[in-house]
Amino acid sequence: MTASVTLDASASGYYVYGHLLSSTEALPELEPVRVREAVAHPDIEVRWVDGPDLFGLPESWFLTIPSTDNTPWLLCGNCSGGYLLRFPDLADFWVDRSGQRILCAPTATTPGSTVKHLLLDQVLPLVLNRRGHEALHATAVVTAHGTCAFVGPTGSGKSTLAASFALIGAQILSDDCLLIEEQPSGIVAFPGYPGARLWSDTVEALFDKQTHRTSVAHYTTKQRIVFDAGSRQFFNTPTLLSRIYILVPDSPSRPYNYSIPALITPLTQRDALIALIGSTFRLDITDREMIARQFYFLERVLARVPICGLMLPDSYATLPTVCTAILQDLRS
Repeated sequence: MTASVTLDASASGYYVYGHLLSSTEALPELEPVRVREAVAHPDIEVRWVDGPDLFGLPESWFLTIPSTDNTPWLLCGNCSGGYLLRFPDLADFWVDRSGQRILCAPTATTPGSTVKHLLLDQVLPLVLNRRGHEALHATAVVTAHGTCAFVGPTGSGKSTLAASFALIGAQILSDDCLLIEEQPSGIVAFPGYPGARLWSDTVEALFDKQTHRTSVAHYTTKQRIVFDAGSRQFFNTPTLLSRIYILVPDSPSRPYNYSIPALITPLTQRDALIALIGSTFRLDITDREMIARQFYFLERVLARVPICGLMLPDSYATLPTVCTAILQDLRS
């Protein structure tokens, strides 16, 4: 990645999504860089500043993402020199137009863990898009038979499935955001950061009480299962993407005795493209050049990576069967 921002001497350096990132606040979730690299020029610089209302309001918001109660969850708009990303009553994030600098301005009452979650899991995927990269709302695992990604909306079971793979010896590459790029060898997927975000009932169902976990944010019951960066549960090297599985809803009339072949189904090129378009991060939805670039890239992904539908039953008991079906498909 091209370096462009001088690292602040008081900041710490980290690797995430193939980028060197510096931050004036510690980000223990990320993989730290080695000492000799901490003086390099980072790709993305993150600074905490006093807020909120530091950057002024844009003339209009070009994007509003609602929460479950239909109140605004995220507002995006143009402002002086860049973009303002506002999480009402929580924090403002200013991003410069190149995607090289992020300023975080939390409210006085927002816990630090919540601000870091918003930065890493909400803002940074959008910044990657602004920097000219493509990232999918996907979770990826590395198995003995190849790397596969699970694509689907929030709550579809991507992280649960990845965690079940980790329990049988696979490695998580990235959770909920997957940076991919085309190289001569194929479509390459980049590692995110160690861990996975799971609902509390999933954590209790899959992991023992000794598993290291932390709270994701104060407004959710989700927990972050923490993997050591050097552990066998996290894969920290870019790798070729072998398959993409689009998670499709289970049928209420489906019998409980699931057949392994029926779990994985073919998709038309049209359905696969629509699913990828709906699962791609984009910051400035008014940027026509970015949208054209993204469409072209997704067409290249379709040409180089097999994409299938995957039915994930709503039962923890079926997870071993689903993992077996995926491994058999990867072997084929």
